[in-house]
Amino acid sequence: MTEPAEEVQDKELLVDAYLDGRMPPEQRLRFEERLGKDPELRNKLESATRTVDLVKQALGWVAPGEDFEEKVNTKIVSVTQSWQNLQPYVGTTSRSLTSDDADAQLLADPEAAREKRRLIILAVIAVLMFLLAAFAIGYSIVTGVQKPVPQESRKSD
Repeated sequence: MTEPAEEVQDKELLVDAYLDGRMPPEQRLRFEERLGKDPELRNKLESATRTVDLVKQALGWVAPGEDFEEKVNTKIVSVTQSWQNLQPYVGTTSRSLTSDDADAQLLADPEAAREKRRLIILAVIAVLMFLLAAFAIGYSIVTGVQKPVPQESRKSD
C-alpha cells in the first residue's frame, strides 16, 4: 500500500529537520518515538544519514584542512624569497632604474616603438598631402581668375 505524496513529503521534511537540528526538543522526542513504530520513516532517516555521510566524506577529499592557510602562506613566502624576480618591491628612493634592471626592460616595448614610428610617418605624409592640396587649390584660384569682360564687348558679338 502506497502512502499519499503529501505524507511522504512530510516525512522527508521531518527527517531533514531532525538531521539539521531544527526541531524543538518536544517534537524531537515525538519524532524519535515515531521512529520506533514506523519502519518507513526509519528507512528514510537511515538513507538520509548515509547520504549526508557520503557527502561529508566526498567533501573531505576536496575541502582543505585546518592548516591549509598556513601551508599556502609558507609556500608563497618561500617562493617569493627564493626567486630573484619575485622579490618584494623596493621603493625608488633606494635604487635607480638602469637599463640593466629587469624593471627597465618592462618599460621598453619594441612594438610600441614601431607603432610610434609608423604613426609619425603617417602624420608627416598627411601634412605633406594637406600642403600639396592647399597649394593646388591656391594655384587654381590664382590662375583661374579672369578679368571680367566689359558689357559693351559682349553686345557686339
